[in-house]
Amino acid sequence: MIINSLLRKNNKVKITFDDSSSLYVNYNVAVQFALRKGDNLDEKLLNRLLKADELFDIKAAAYRLIGRRDHSSAELKRKLLKKGFDINLINELITELSEKHYLNDYNFARKYSEEAVDKKKSGINKVRNDLIKKGVSKEIIENVLNDINENTLLENARDLLNKKIKTSAFIKTESRKKKQKLFSYLKSKGYSSDLIMKLLSEYDFSDYE
Repeated sequence: MIINSLLRKNNKVKITFDDSSSLYVNYNVAVQFALRKGDNLDEKLLNRLLKADELFDIKAAAYRLIGRRDHSSAELKRKLLKKGFDINLINELITELSEKHYLNDYNFARKYSEEAVDKKKSGINKVRNDLIKKGVSKEIIENVLNDINENTLLENARDLLNKKIKTSAFIKTESRKKKQKLFSYLKSKGYSSDLIMKLLSEYDFSDYE
């Protein structure tokens, strides 16, 4: 097909062909291919152009996403697939971003776990489940979780418990149910049964009757 005209519209270029058909590509892609009026785009060249244009859109979407916050590779891939992009081009981009260190699942998991523990006071089990949902490999998850200090988890759980026992809802709870209520509460925060029992053994619940 012969290019009859090229018309720029903001960040897009409308390409009109000699058969009156037309298509839009990103301006940067048009510049990359050095498109000119009168150029003949055979099927092979047209497919290259369309692939480059979609890859440009995928990159733009990916950079917007990782610009807002860090993502795991699988998480970013899922979001790009939801936008309807070609899976092969997505995989190509994921590889490129990993090689350029824009994506690193180990660093992502480490940062996520640190923030979850330090800021949200989440327990190990919740952090693990969250990272699994984000598509991080089990090997990376366990390596990261092994680095979390047990004393930090214990202190965080103690802080949560001390705040909980001061609430009116807890004070109104039947004495025989107080310990189970606290156990369930800390369990919901992702703490292990062993850690919870260790912590609860420090308290004399007769003091809260």
